[in-house]
Amino acid sequence: MSNEFDPITVPLIVPIEHGGNSYPELTFREAELGDLCAADAVSGEMQKTAAILAGMAGVPIQAIRKLKARDLAVITDKVGHLMGNEKKPTTGAT
Repeated sequence: MSNEFDPITVPLIVPIEHGGNSYPELTFREAELGDLCAADAVSGEMQKTAAILAGMAGVPIQAIRKLKARDLAVITDKVGHLMGNEKKPTTGAT
């Protein structure tokens, strides 16, 4: 049985190449306090987001920084609730 906090795999529109590794998709687990603490070590909202996403996906922050903006948009839409953000309704209700 799956729940809304199970890891989510997001296929990338543009795969990331970093450190000899290719990432055609990233799997994100629910953020942990350590991920949020890692965000405190950097300045700037986008850097903080990158630090949290890197921890959630288990990849180096340098790899996350190579995401294309359109991939970032898809990722934040699909896994934002795993970062502690409120999940958006899918019914069209406001």
